[in-house]
Amino acid sequence: MGQHGNITPMIHYNPVEFFGTVHTKSTGSSLKRFRELALKVGDIIEVRYVNDVMPYVKRVECQHNRDNPNPLVQIIDKCPICGTPLVESESGKELLCTNMECPGRSKQRMVNMLQKMNIKGFADAAITALNITHLYEIENMTEEWLIKTLGQADGKSFYSIIQSILNDTWYDYIVLGSLGFTSVAHKKWQNILQDLTLQDIYSMYLSSRSEEEFYNKLSAVKGVGTSTALVVAKEFAFFLKDIEFILNKMHLVHKEKLADDAIVIRFSGIRKPQLCELLNTIGFDISDGSVTKKTNILIVPYDGYTSGNVTKAMQYGVKIIPFDEFLRNSKELIGVEIEEF
Repeated sequence: MGQHGNITPMIHYNPVEFFGTVHTKSTGSSLKRFRELALKVGDIIEVRYVNDVMPYVKRVECQHNRDNPNPLVQIIDKCPICGTPLVESESGKELLCTNMECPGRSKQRMVNMLQKMNIKGFADAAITALNITHLYEIENMTEEWLIKTLGQADGKSFYSIIQSILNDTWYDYIVLGSLGFTSVAHKKWQNILQDLTLQDIYSMYLSSRSEEEFYNKLSAVKGVGTSTALVVAKEFAFFLKDIEFILNKMHLVHKEKLADDAIVIRFSGIRKPQLCELLNTIGFDISDGSVTKKTNILIVPYDGYTSGNVTKAMQYGVKIIPFDEFLRNSKELIGVEIEEF
């Protein structure tokens, strides 16, 4: 289950190896495509490696599959964690658990929040042990209690994380994009916060007599799309205590939107979250998007690495730079000296 309660069908198969990595499952890409595959347990499938990191499944047309007596694999209609009826997303790509209080959704939301804030080392097991469902709950966690719950090393480490959250300076859009509003991540919050502050949005909420009035106020703001305004208006009450914690306990700063002429850097076959966040903070365009004609640099794990993005980079004349070389020559390539990661 994903952070927003989204459930995408998974296809499990016998192990296959690509570039030294063994894969045993893939997503169905989308709910619609999974239905189109019409798979049965025991079918023969073809697994291809595309888009650098994605094992892509294709059904094989053969006599074995036609004779397969097993029934078609059916899509579940209720959340496997809380039993809430699942609804199909607007895009038709996935099923959604709409229960914001769903234990599975809550746990994954907290795991993803820490990851998106670049806080490492704590995943499902720690969040489950702490029984934490909201950011604001960390304020009352003592070092003694954390050590008792997680053990000496992990307890001290998590207490250090809490102090970092309370005392470090954070970009407003990073914190809000990590919080867990459905499909409103960092980039959308960065657009929203160009003309509003979080305090403005909070005051707007308090002065609204209804969710509809709050939505109307939000959707009238430049940079806030109607679908985004609808989600924020609908879910703001759920995150209200988190919002108040962020406003009253955390140190936020604002980051201007990337300039139109920002250097565009993409990665293929390698991903360094800390480096990406550093480069993004400096002002470079760093995202998970594919290589386009606007891409300036494609960073790859080693010289000679091949992928779909590498092929595009060669077609568009994009610089293809191995990671180690990028670090050594960052001053020359982007005008900034990057320390080793």
